[in-house]
Amino acid sequence: MINKFSYIKHSATTKVSSLIQGGRLGEQG
Repeated sequence: MINKFSYIKHSATTKVSSLIQGGRLGEQG
C-alpha cells in the first residue's frame, strides 16, 4: 500500500510540475 501511495503521489507531483512548467512556457511564448 505504501509503495502504491508513493507512486500515486509521485505521479501527481510530476503532473503538477508539468502543468506549472507548461503554463510558464505559455506565458513566455
